[in-house]
Amino acid sequence: MEREEIREIIESYPFYKVFFLKEFLTNNNVWFRKSKGQNFLIDKNYVYKFFDEISKYQNEDIIEIGGGSGNLSILLSFIAKNLFIFEIDSFFASILRIIFDGKDTWIGREKKDPDLANDYMLSLKEKFNDFRIENKCKIEILQQDFISFFDFFIENQIEKSNFEKFVIVGNIPYNISTQILTKISKNKDITTIIYLTTQKEYFVRISGKENRSFLTIFADYHFIIDKIFDLPPSAFYPKPEVESTFFSLKPKRSIFDDYNEKLFFKFVSKAFSSKRKMLINNFSKMNKMSRTNESRITESNLIGSEDEIFSYENVRNALNAANISLFARAEELGLEQFITIFRKLF
Repeated sequence: MEREEIREIIESYPFYKVFFLKEFLTNNNVWFRKSKGQNFLIDKNYVYKFFDEISKYQNEDIIEIGGGSGNLSILLSFIAKNLFIFEIDSFFASILRIIFDGKDTWIGREKKDPDLANDYMLSLKEKFNDFRIENKCKIEILQQDFISFFDFFIENQIEKSNFEKFVIVGNIPYNISTQILTKISKNKDITTIIYLTTQKEYFVRISGKENRSFLTIFADYHFIIDKIFDLPPSAFYPKPEVESTFFSLKPKRSIFDDYNEKLFFKFVSKAFSSKRKMLINNFSKMNKMSRTNESRITESNLIGSEDEIFSYENVRNALNAANISLFARAEELGLEQFITIFRKLF
């Protein structure tokens, strides 16, 4: 579906209008929580930009993290073959059911101004129901926490054997961004692409070329990261205090098997344990590990005695092999350099 075909629904969708969204939520005694990242996209210029980007994946199964008032969900419903919307908040889950399931009930809330809601919702529902009959987009509202429920959801879908891969989309809170990223990384083999909107500061952290952190290396190991565009606070209601960034994550094939991957990230974590220290000083406190073969480290290979702590000589040789200064700090290294050191040391 092209931009022109969706223009009518975007121009008429009530929750892109600040005056309506504000009054609607106030009348239903709804208060925003920063911890849930409840900032809804209202700037139609960016709405169209979102649509243009995500519509590259027409007729795929899409998972949305946090449907809210449906400001992205409505776009995704015109793109997806099957749309699964995670929304933990009972009020907003009920809104999504009204829009997508055609139910009029309000869960756990008393309506102060029923006419305000129904006039808009009934009109929107009629339009959307006509669309659903024509396009056969299947939509499921999951009133669940994405982080705790996602694994079960994936297992359930695999048992049904009715999907190939997912596209994941979400406008996610800063305080749980890393938890979400970690959860997705564990299921990246069944993910085509991930589109996230986060605080700009978080995007800088995971994509940083300078002042790297453990998170930077973790993200680079699992994904190809591409910035799409920044969004000002005015693009949302309520306005966040900082800029946001919309970006994509394309899964990479893992370099190590599961066991060695865990060990690699323990190694990277240790490297960043004291960022102000030179790299060699962090590594010199790690227990030395040896291989019985080149392809795998096993728990039986670990030498846990303090007598076997890495010597300065071992660390120096590994750094030299990676062409890294002995005075370097972890934040100065990229993924490939960490991999080279890891393979040399272990």
